[in-house]
Amino acid sequence: TISSVGTHTVYDLHVPELENYFAQGILHHNTGVGKTAVSLGLHGELRAKNPHHRTLMEVPSQVQENFGIEAARFFDPQSPIFPKIHAVPGESAEARRAAYSDPDAHIHVVTHAALRDDLTWALANSPATVARFGGDESKAREFLADASQSERDEAVREASKSLGWNHDLLVADEAQAYLNREGKDNSAMANAFDSLARAKERVVTMSADPTKNDWSECHDLLCKVAPSQFTQDEEESGGRMTRSEFKRRYGVNTPAVQNALARLMSHYSYAEKIDPKTKGTETALPLSRRVHTLSMRGAQRRDYDAVNDDYRRLRFARKAKKEQLSDADIEAARRLSPADFAGADDANGREEAARVVMGKLGAARGGALDRVVNGHAQNVKMAMLDKICGLSPSNESGANDSHLPHVVGAHPSQKPTVVFAHSLDAVETVAAHLREKGVRVVTFDGGMDGRAKEAARAAFSPSWDANANGGKGGYLQAPSADVIVCSDAGAAGLNLQRGVRTIHWDSPHTAMVYEQRLGRTYRTGQRGDENGHVEEHALVTDSPYELRRRENLERKREMRNAQTTPSELLDDGGIGRALRREGIVKALSVSALARHFSKGLFDGVPLSEADFKPRPKRAPSHLVGGVGSAHVGAKRLPGGKVETTEDSQNAASPKSD
Repeated sequence: TISSVGTHTVYDLHVPELENYFAQGILHHNTGVGKTAVSLGLHGELRAKNPHHRTLMEVPSQVQENFGIEAARFFDPQSPIFPKIHAVPGESAEARRAAYSDPDAHIHVVTHAALRDDLTWALANSPATVARFGGDESKAREFLADASQSERDEAVREASKSLGWNHDLLVADEAQAYLNREGKDNSAMANAFDSLARAKERVVTMSADPTKNDWSECHDLLCKVAPSQFTQDEEESGGRMTRSEFKRRYGVNTPAVQNALARLMSHYSYAEKIDPKTKGTETALPLSRRVHTLSMRGAQRRDYDAVNDDYRRLRFARKAKKEQLSDADIEAARRLSPADFAGADDANGREEAARVVMGKLGAARGGALDRVVNGHAQNVKMAMLDKICGLSPSNESGANDSHLPHVVGAHPSQKPTVVFAHSLDAVETVAAHLREKGVRVVTFDGGMDGRAKEAARAAFSPSWDANANGGKGGYLQAPSADVIVCSDAGAAGLNLQRGVRTIHWDSPHTAMVYEQRLGRTYRTGQRGDENGHVEEHALVTDSPYELRRRENLERKREMRNAQTTPSELLDDGGIGRALRREGIVKALSVSALARHFSKGLFDGVPLSEADFKPRPKRAPSHLVGGVGSAHVGAKRLPGGKVETTEDSQNAASPKSD
């Protein structure tokens, strides 16, 4: 049980008896509900049993430093298990690798890419494997990409062991980064993680979305967490489910198949959802979600049509198999993909560049349409952004905004705003436009180092102290920005809950990214605007290009919803909905549902009276609910909500479920 600082929310993770998710499996929550706290709590539980327990955590770079901050907030500093955490953004590879073998460091927090590079280096240089690789990291990298699973597992295990990199628990946040899928070669990062994970007794992978794209990622996930049941080896399956068999059963996108996939995943994946609450109540904070379909006008519409004209010209030239392209063909190719003409100074170079573009014509057209839709100088989206933010319209984005959807705008100083855009060019364009309007703006993108990312986050959404101002709460430092414009590198992990308005400048490729963008603001601890509301606005042009993107997004949401439904509320042929409608499921514990599900709850096995009894209050022995607060226990209330109750500081430690 882990108490969130200041909000008095309690995460009561009662592990279902059906599976031991901590020993084998993935823990995923909808965005912003305490994965960091849960992983720290698991470390504390294990270290209380073994004082020498050590944990290795892999996280996105933007949250690396946050783990140390969260540990200081959650752990009792007087406790003998208060951890020493090594989380140093931007430190040298030499210092990071030396720290792995430090027995006095209890938790190491590194980025995904850093661990991949460190394991590659270990293969090339460790005493156990240096004879094989001779210090050549390129050979080690090729080995990780091409060797068999058994060879990789043995080499990674021996290399890490010989260097003293001995961690008992491996935790991966935003673990969807390690998934492989059909049609793509397995990544070296995924292979390295898999081999390291198979050498550990306990592995927890955490994400708001267990997978990103399709059924094949579900199979890869199950191969990682349940290797005795699922395999990538089509030749020697040993009775385990292969990818081809998995595709036959779960590869069709129908409601029945998605329902079956959700039930299968529930055996290995624990899903939970906790919405932010209206202050002083257990009611979910109101969230307004609007999609604004905007009609392109003037130059933007003409340039959009011109891209399609260029595409049709080049498609005809390719089909006609022209021996020599005309000047008009070459100029059409240049307009579609200017980057391919860099350095093409003579006629032969331009002809060659144009043929490169013709070889990837669909992708070139997509890139050109995206530039017109999201980066045009007279973009209708900029006019809508001004209207939402209560700014005076700009001539370049349309002085008359009467053609835009109605919205009651408010300046970002009144409603701090998070804007997401996929491309770096769009990030800079939006930020520059807002600065010209006098708005305080910071940007966040994947090219920034860890400290720069943390500085941008703190400028927009400083840490909140619930005990400041006589218990009313307050920021530890005054915000210096009212808008943060992020690339999708900021869609995962960041806590931007000062923001009460999220704007999607464009449509991402996956439902996972779309929902995680919103999760930066609509998360536990969010207090809402002055009326207690949170807003989301999606800007979509009426172009076929962007409307197709939205349609694909909606299709991918179906698979996402199948996997992120809270585990105790899984539906089965409508029974779950009926139970919730009657209020029966509200009183059930997670373990009761899991137990009856495994016995065949939906085949007529009755519920016992014990299943409706509240679980006894459970007091944590190693975690506190913030500065100066008492230990808290919790019981689950109707609707999956929890009630906090103050218990004695000397309450006995609960047994681990």
